[in-house]
Amino acid sequence: MNIDGQTVDHLCRNRACVNQMHIMTCSRGENSRRMMSEAWQRVAADLIAQQNKEAQE
Repeated sequence: MNIDGQTVDHLCRNRACVNQMHIMTCSRGENSRRMMSEAWQRVAADLIAQQNKEAQE
């Protein structure tokens, strides 16, 4: 999906996910770098865990 030159990045890496808290927009290049980066995948997992914790409070 392309929104004003940006692509949708699924933080949880589940393309079927529609949770707005798991979705960001970024450039296609940034999305590709994130997919390949283990460090970014850990950051994304931490963000999702924090969002889930806040949602339960």
